[in-house]
Amino acid sequence: MFVLNGQPISPDIEFEHNGIAYPSNWIRLATPAERSAIGITEVVEQPRPDEFYAVVTPDPANPGHWLSTPYTADQMKVRLKDYSRSKRDQKASAGISHTIGADTFLIPTDPATRDVFFNYRIIQERPGVPTQTPYDFGTKVIALTEPQLLAIEQQMEARVHDCLTTQLNLQAQIEAGTVVVKEEIDAAYAAVP
Repeated sequence: MFVLNGQPISPDIEFEHNGIAYPSNWIRLATPAERSAIGITEVVEQPRPDEFYAVVTPDPANPGHWLSTPYTADQMKVRLKDYSRSKRDQKASAGISHTIGADTFLIPTDPATRDVFFNYRIIQERPGVPTQTPYDFGTKVIALTEPQLLAIEQQMEARVHDCLTTQLNLQAQIEAGTVVVKEEIDAAYAAVP
């Protein structure tokens, strides 16, 4: 990052300094000595702190540096619980692998797809209904039997149950102060089958 008179300056825009107009490519084409001669310094920008844990703003006194105001413990608990809820939704909807015969399929587990499988199974339980229901897996259409539909639905329900159980456990740990960073939440959901 380049700084002139204590303010960041873009290397790709024209600017005026001490009554002299400089073209938009001047900073990039100028040598370090030429930039220094008019007062332009190059500052190595510090990595931006993680805004999940603090309010981060540019340091007006030190271009390229940051001011970081950490959230309070109570604010962090709310943020961590929201993060856990978001991770639960992602994991619950990420899909399951299910093998039918020699084929393994990734089946979405979003609420709409879960409803489809629930409805298929209910329909098959009715008397006089065909014993198989076709389902398009995207790469192949397979006629699923009631036991196959039930197995898929139970696998989906297990995923959702495991995600909800993980979220409840995490909420208790967040409240107790034993889970205090996102990585602990990520690890808990990564362990959900």
